[in-house]
Amino acid sequence: MTDLLSKLKNVRPSGQGWTALCPGHEDHENSLSVRHEGGRWLIYCHAGCDWRAIVKGLRIRPADLFDSASRRGK
Repeated sequence: MTDLLSKLKNVRPSGQGWTALCPGHEDHENSLSVRHEGGRWLIYCHAGCDWRAIVKGLRIRPADLFDSASRRGK
């Protein structure tokens, strides 16, 4: 599993997940919502960044958003 939280800045607990600065744009206030659920990382930028921009900003592959067992279909 990718430790996504370690790749983000200004991580704060929020509800069932976290918020952080979005790596998809020049963020000055936490606009990224992050949750780990069902073997996958769920990411959403409230400023409107597409998930691809977030993944690119993190320098990870889309497959890294899924736990290893999830990628094998388990």
